Amino acid sequence: MFTKIKINKLFKELDSALNNQNFDKALIILNNILILDENNLGALYKKALILYNKGEYEKSLSVLDHLLSIDYCIDAFLLKGRVYCNLNDYENSLNSYKEASINFDLDKMNNEMTYYASHPSLFDKGIHTKIFIDLCNIILDNADIIEVRLFKSYVLSEIGRSRDALNNVNYILAHNPNNEKAISLKSSILISLNHFDEALALINEGLNLYPNNLQLIDTKARLYYALSDYDEALEICKEYNSMDDFGNYYLLSKIEYKKGDYSLALKNIDIALDKFFKNPNFDDKKEFSHAYYWYKSLILSKLDRFDEANKICDCLIEKEESAKNYCLKSMILFKEGNYTDALIFIDKALELDCECDKALELKNNIEDKLSS
Repeated sequence: MFTKIKINKLFKELDSALNNQNFDKALIILNNILILDENNLGALYKKALILYNKGEYEKSLSVLDHLLSIDYCIDAFLLKGRVYCNLNDYENSLNSYKEASINFDLDKMNNEMTYYASHPSLFDKGIHTKIFIDLCNIILDNADIIEVRLFKSYVLSEIGRSRDALNNVNYILAHNPNNEKAISLKSSILISLNHFDEALALINEGLNLYPNNLQLIDTKARLYYALSDYDEALEICKEYNSMDDFGNYYLLSKIEYKKGDYSLALKNIDIALDKFFKNPNFDDKKEFSHAYYWYKSLILSKLDRFDEANKICDCLIEKEESAKNYCLKSMILFKEGNYTDALIFIDKALELDCECDKALELKNNIEDKLSS
């Protein structure tokens, strides 16, 4: 009886420590609880969670293994999945989620999927991407939820698996032909597959059903942009000036760039960035704004504003040493006339992506300049 009273008192102290975000103190309290009751499931889970949040993954796993040797716990398996994911152990992460799904809890699995959906590495084609898709599959095996299937399709399309994405969205439309989001997403996927006629027919069909769907209007403008019909794309953007969001101004910037009006392209990309950072739907804005800054750096180089272009590009490379960023740096240096350094950076780009056509073309141009 005395032990139970003492444990209850310690849990109250624990709540106070957690509310004050004093996690070191919380761990001390949890250890004291576990001295009194080594199999206390609540204390074990909270200890594992704190250790996970502190990045002490191996210790967290040890606690979780002890907890799960006592009793089946969905939350423990879900946390174990995250721990293994952060340890880059795909197989054990997936197995943990499969164990969690034995006693399927839709709300908890949805929450776990949402965690991966909001992760900055979602579109990097790495372990977070694979686990997200697996979680979608686990949910869909137990409950056919349209929003989950749509989100899965969107991620598949963003990582280049357009045909898989198309199969998923076709499944939705087979059961609900007028699903507004599915029509919009399918039209974007068709454009990525260069099925332009089919995409245009679907967009027009969608706009007949949903004439005020800004996503479909935006996709139609992007279709004409992909077809190099920049005047038509620009006309659509200007006609529907209610599309007053960052994506519309980003597209306007790209159109003006293709038309050769770099000053107007710069003006629109600055408006896009301003609206982007004011948008409340993006928590980690720095991660998602890289594409916008990449384009701004390119525009600045076209305007011979090399110092500004290089400064942005150097920041992008510091964040991510990608072939795309190295290629941009090489393009800027090439336009400056610094062919020696341009060659260094294009070689770095080709080390990461040896089949990049733009990089190979640029390298040929640089070598021609150096040999002339």
